[in-house]
Amino acid sequence: MSFKVTKELGLSESLVINNAEIQAVGKLFDELGKDSDPTDTSTVDASYHSSFLFCDPENVNSIKKEDFLRIMPMMTRQFTEMGFKSKKVKDLHIHKLDPQYFQVRVEWEMLFERKGKTDIFDNIRVTYLLRKEDELFRIIMQMDHQNLNEIVS
Repeated sequence: MSFKVTKELGLSESLVINNAEIQAVGKLFDELGKDSDPTDTSTVDASYHSSFLFCDPENVNSIKKEDFLRIMPMMTRQFTEMGFKSKKVKDLHIHKLDPQYFQVRVEWEMLFERKGKTDIFDNIRVTYLLRKEDELFRIIMQMDHQNLNEIVS
């Protein structure tokens, strides 16, 4: 499709990511990175749509947020046993698909402490699809590109 056709369809202007959108998406992932309290699910609750797709190298699952919030304590225990301490955004790439949907590729840096040593995994890649609802963004798909259990073990 040529740019001329795109412009005729009225899409070219709507695909420009404005500063407010960049700031809101950045804040969403900063908050997810800072969220380390396993008893407080409010950040995850605010960040994910009522249902979403979760993909990893082996599976694709449709998940209801309420079910996800229920299994979070188990996931937190598993991460704690793996030595997980923290994560932060290392790199963030935003692609606006249309006025309502955004693709965001995030590289996370994750810190693990095990057996007296510290490991930093700085290339944990995840692709997200976000839906913009009013001025808020919600995750409607999370695609983990690696199996974290295999990387950490």
